[in-house]
Amino acid sequence: MKHVVELPVPRRESRRPGLSLPAALKLAETYIAQQRINIAPYYLYEAKYVLYGSKDDQDPSWFFWWVKEDGMIGDYVYIVVSIKTKNVFRPPSM
Repeated sequence: MKHVVELPVPRRESRRPGLSLPAALKLAETYIAQQRINIAPYYLYEAKYVLYGSKDDQDPSWFFWWVKEDGMIGDYVYIVVSIKTKNVFRPPSM
């Protein structure tokens, strides 16, 4: 005789970010205006969800990358928006 063992169903947690991509982009654009960063010759090249920070202290964030139209290497603007705190900052250049 075989017995069927019922296993507990794992709880499904939402993976949806607490801050939407469009809302984060608005925060980034507001920051750019407040900091008087001229992005007129740039275009938004990439927007993605990242874990920003050191291995022991990672913050779920939206990462935005603007590049210049002429394609000059190293001429770009990075902006990071924390999903948890909604803090916006421009990380140091590499």
